[in-house]
Amino acid sequence: MRDPAVAIDIYKGDTGLDTGIPQSIFSLNTEMINQGRLTKQARVNLRPGESSTLPDGTRVTFDGAKEFANLQVSHDPAQVWVLVFAITMITGLITSLVIKRRRIWVRITSKTSDLGQVSLIELGGLARTDHAGWGAEFDTVHRRIWQTEGPARREERHDDQ
Repeated sequence: MRDPAVAIDIYKGDTGLDTGIPQSIFSLNTEMINQGRLTKQARVNLRPGESSTLPDGTRVTFDGAKEFANLQVSHDPAQVWVLVFAITMITGLITSLVIKRRRIWVRITSKTSDLGQVSLIELGGLARTDHAGWGAEFDTVHRRIWQTEGPARREERHDDQ
């Protein structure tokens, strides 16, 4: 500290310290100032050894300042876990934004027809994102399912919706 100084706003009145309400002794309640219970007496700038006398005879003196250091050493064992979970969440978010979300429903029902017992396969699909090419992907899945069905008669029905 090469040139220490202090700026002080001096108020007079009831600060409400005896009310039992917790408050800081380093700050004033602005409501009390607004209500007129605290009135500003003076604003002074003091250097070490200087003093100021208020109109009621109160003397305010700045005796000086001493250098000090405030150090805090702490260890939080949960920091590693918070980092791991944050990385996991970001990885999941990136994955959900990058992958193509598709839904395919397959309904297989059996019915009796002139050929005997027949399986009816119905497919439905939904693209959850706006990536191009969903129609071609759905057709590929459709063909694969038809190829694994076997030699039975295949009836193909397309519903345009």
